Amino acid sequence: MLFAWLEGNRLMRADRVRRRNEGSRFIWAWAMRVRLAQANRKFIVAGRRMSTEFTMCWM
Repeated sequence: MLFAWLEGNRLMRADRVRRRNEGSRFIWAWAMRVRLAQANRKFIVAGRRMSTEFTMCWM
């Protein structure tokens, strides 16, 4: 009885740790996606500015 309770407790703890790891991995992936989107936006804005300057020079 006690052994089964300890085994269940250990499995529950392992499940909690695994869930926490999955949650942190999800948060990390989300943060990376946000950072990539911000960098992408900066890159797009810089490219647009460069293209407008380029067209101004050609005119």
